Amino acid sequence: MNEINAYIEEIKNYSEKHTELKKSHHFCFNIPIPIGNTKPELKQGDEIVLIMGQNPGELDGTWNYLPKNLESKTKDLFIKMKSPIEIKKKVAEMVDSKDQISGYPVEESLNSKFWDDDDIKNWRDYKKESADDSHNKWQEKIKKICEDNCKKNNLTIVQTEFFFWSLKSLNLFKKRFGFAWNKNPHKEFCSGINKKLINYYNTKIIIYFGISDADRIKKPFNLEEAEIYEVPEPKKNKKNLAKLYYLKRANKKDIPFLICTHISNYISNKELECMKLLSDYICNHDGKAMPQDEYKKELERINS
Repeated sequence: MNEINAYIEEIKNYSEKHTELKKSHHFCFNIPIPIGNTKPELKQGDEIVLIMGQNPGELDGTWNYLPKNLESKTKDLFIKMKSPIEIKKKVAEMVDSKDQISGYPVEESLNSKFWDDDDIKNWRDYKKESADDSHNKWQEKIKKICEDNCKKNNLTIVQTEFFFWSLKSLNLFKKRFGFAWNKNPHKEFCSGINKKLINYYNTKIIIYFGISDADRIKKPFNLEEAEIYEVPEPKKNKKNLAKLYYLKRANKKDIPFLICTHISNYISNKELECMKLLSDYICNHDGKAMPQDEYKKELERINS
């Protein structure tokens, strides 16, 4: 077993121990994002841009996919259910009742992408679905930020999550798991596994989406603040686009850790362009921060 697969086993074992996490449909870790039509082949030490989300999304339709190793009796029951919502509720009920249920959360990684599974026996009502629209739009925005620079410098885009387990909205966090997002007791475990991932590759930059989490993740990732960059068009409730930190490592080079505003449906093209400028500059200047005077000149150009 290689190191990456060992980390995935750690996540699975942790989910078995902390059973509330089995109420999620899937977990995400070490997922390469294709550049063009090229499917990345990753190995230890490869140079990457690491994208880190807050946690994986999960629409109701996601629950139409059933784990391959789900007990046959339970799978037969789920396949005949009228909707994916019924499956989601039944899984939560079984977890709360401490009933035996295997396969949840489903693995989404370099090794396993459930959206690509064509075996209709693993889908409710024996009907395979294509990836949901939000999944595709997320990757499109990431590519707008990173793809050009990755092509130029032969870097691979890899996605992971700060909290590995899926959920439709952070507002539903306490209802599902029993604790609020800002009281998450699993952040040390997740940051520990992610730091192993960061060290496994030659990580040139980490880009995290969710600027409101900046203070929350400083300690578990051992971050040191460097710069704050404003949005191209400041608003009353949105002044900062990104905060640049450095992940401090003993006897190793520090890694730039760019925490940006979330790339939700409300992100503007100007904001995406600024994120691209910052990440490109940092990658192309050996991890150094873009000077504020240079960034402000770029803002003037973008806003002109």
